[in-house]
Amino acid sequence: MTTYRDTIRLLRKGDKTADAFTSAINAYDPAATRRTPTATLEHFITAKIPTAHENTITEALRMGQMFIHVFSEPNTANNVINRIRNEIIKRFGRDSVFHKKAMTLMFVHRADMVKKSKDYAAKIEAKNAEPDKVNASTILKIVEDVRGDIPTIALQIQLATGGRIGEVLATSYFKAVDTMVIQTGVSKVRGGAALKIVKPLLCYSAGVFNKLFNIMRALIDIDKRRTDETPADISNRLNASILNRLKEITGGEITKSHTLRKLYALAAWKTRPDAFKKYSQQAFYAHVLGHANLNTAKSYSTVEIIDDSKKDDHIDR
Repeated sequence: MTTYRDTIRLLRKGDKTADAFTSAINAYDPAATRRTPTATLEHFITAKIPTAHENTITEALRMGQMFIHVFSEPNTANNVINRIRNEIIKRFGRDSVFHKKAMTLMFVHRADMVKKSKDYAAKIEAKNAEPDKVNASTILKIVEDVRGDIPTIALQIQLATGGRIGEVLATSYFKAVDTMVIQTGVSKVRGGAALKIVKPLLCYSAGVFNKLFNIMRALIDIDKRRTDETPADISNRLNASILNRLKEITGGEITKSHTLRKLYALAAWKTRPDAFKKYSQQAFYAHVLGHANLNTAKSYSTVEIIDDSKKDDHIDR
C-alpha cells in the first residue's frame, strides 16, 4: 500500500485519465473500489483536511484540479469543489490566507471549466433532440425485484418518488399517505433541508412503500453503526453498487439512476391528480423533482415509455 503523498505525486506525474486515477487510488485505499471516481476524489482530499499539514493539502488540491474535470461534468465538479471548500473553511476559516490560496488552486482551470460548461450544454441539447426510450417491461423488472437489499430498494424508492439517489439514501425522509408521498428535505436547493414536497406516489401502495423505505433506512443505520460512516459517506460508497444493480436488473437498458427520475416525472405527469392540473408540465417537473428553477426541468422531458406488453399490468404490491 502506497502512502498518501506518494499517491499524490504519482497522480500528478502520470497520465491524466480516469483509469490512471482509479489504479493509483486503489493501491492507496482498496475501499475506493466501492466508490465512484468523483466520490473517491472528494473523499481522498477531504479526509486529510482536518489534520494534514498545509503543504500536503496544497499538493492534494493541485492534484484534484487536474483530475476533477476528467470524469466530472461542470455542475458535479462545482459541487465537489464547494464541499472541499467547506472543509477548508471549518479548519482554517473563511478569511484565512490558506482558504484564498486553496480556492485559487481549485479554480486554476476556470477558463477550461467555462468552455466545458458550454460544450456540456451543447451535448445536452443534442441529446435532448432524441429521447431515451425505455420499455414498460423493463420498468416492471425494477418494481418487482424482491431481493430487499439497499441497492434494490433504493432504485425502487427513486422510481416511486423521483427523489435524487442521495436524498433516497440519506438526506431526505419519505412517507406515503394514500396515493401521495411527502418528501422532507431537498438537496441542491438553498434552505432545502426544511422543505417539504407533496407529490404522487407511483408503483406501490402507501403501506408497501413505507415498509420498503423503513427497511432500507434500517439497513443503512446498521451499516452506519458498523462502519462509523455518516449517511453521506454511505451514499457515496453505495453509488457504484446501485448503478451496477440497475444495469443488472434492466439488462443494460438503463445505465443511470438519473433516468429513473425522468421516468417518474413522465409517469407522474400523465397520471397526476386534479390538484396538479393547474401546473404546466415544466412547472410540475420542477415541483416533484425538487428544482429551484423551471429551466432545469427541460432536461427531464427526454424519455419515452414504450408499451411492449399487450396485457394491462397494474402493480400494487
